[in-house]
Amino acid sequence: MPLTTSKTMEFDLKTSKVKRSCFLLGILLLLLLPASACQSSTVDFVEEHSFSNLEINDDELWFGAGYKLYRVNLIQQTVTLIYDTGDVQISFVQIDGKRLFFGGSSEKQNIVWSLALENEKVLWAHEFNRNRGFFIGSSGLSVSPLITNELLLTGEIDRLYALDKVNGNLKWKIDNNFFYELAPIMINDQLVYSVDRPGDDSLEANRVLAIVDPSSGKTIKTISLPGYLGGIPAVHGNCFFIKEDMAPDPKSYSLNGAHKILLNCIDFPSGKVIWSVEGEDYLRDSQIEFYDGLVIDVFYNQVFVVDEQTGSVLWKSQELDRDYADYKNPQVIEKLGWIALEAGSNSNKVIFLELEDGKLRSEELKNLESSPIFIGEEAIYGTVDAIVRVDIFTGETIWSIPVDSHYLTEKYKD
Repeated sequence: MPLTTSKTMEFDLKTSKVKRSCFLLGILLLLLLPASACQSSTVDFVEEHSFSNLEINDDELWFGAGYKLYRVNLIQQTVTLIYDTGDVQISFVQIDGKRLFFGGSSEKQNIVWSLALENEKVLWAHEFNRNRGFFIGSSGLSVSPLITNELLLTGEIDRLYALDKVNGNLKWKIDNNFFYELAPIMINDQLVYSVDRPGDDSLEANRVLAIVDPSSGKTIKTISLPGYLGGIPAVHGNCFFIKEDMAPDPKSYSLNGAHKILLNCIDFPSGKVIWSVEGEDYLRDSQIEFYDGLVIDVFYNQVFVVDEQTGSVLWKSQELDRDYADYKNPQVIEKLGWIALEAGSNSNKVIFLELEDGKLRSEELKNLESSPIFIGEEAIYGTVDAIVRVDIFTGETIWSIPVDSHYLTEKYKD
């Protein structure tokens, strides 16, 4: 019987090892700063731009841009402002039947809303206080939302919340665990996450999967793996796909070389590894693509195409430009026979490779502020203060609809 999984939304997070190391280093530096230095600093607010994921529902496109929730009619090419959060930067939208859930973060709180699609009215909102000290208070809604029959699961770097879909009430929460190395996932109506306790430096840290009853938040059983777990896992066919960092010190980061990473195909009930593919990388947030018996994934600056049944590597792409080494989220564009690849969080572009052999093409999409979605030979994505539809092959803009994608972020100066 095939496994089932909820759709996993991708968030623009940096490499896990760098993320954790820099985060802890930042805390230490702040603690060492003299009081006079803190008192002499002033805060400016700088305007930046952001989009959530893009969600298609029939002929409508839903997304968050900055502080606002929008709906675009793809046939009429018109935009409607549905909801203005005021100061909450929207990080996700997700449609579930006749409802849409969306959420995000402000300086003081994280908020999740439920909206009825039939009348576009907000049904409920649930607020989470971010003011729990500097360390935890810096976390927004960093856990991709997961939906069960009764619950919406979302969370921060150290907490996972289960909200009642009907009224938004908190049913349970899991705290004292990091949720940003490995994204939680639903498998066969069970919640799976890695056990990663703050302060745990033992050999077992982040090497154990907890299998949880989502109705109660109670652990059913655990599965141990030898490597350090991370990234965005996936389920396809009869396999649970997950990455392990096999380095002796998986939290280390070196400019001279990446770590040994395994992509595993695991039989979920038993925890047995069916096959593994080895590459060099750091654990980071990139979705795995599946197409016509192929598993398509990224290791550092190379795309691997793997036979899903045997684990044989059919081809590897050439080593791509290391200036954009944060390659992620391969997507197959079936009509063109191409693979689209997001090329680095700082480059804001998408490159394309031939599906047959990995040959790099000359076409590119530039100035993206969101992950794209593809329809036939066209791409839809957010750019600064607009949502656009582009012909991939020619690069021609089919339409561009203005939206307000700005948000304000703090910038300290002396």
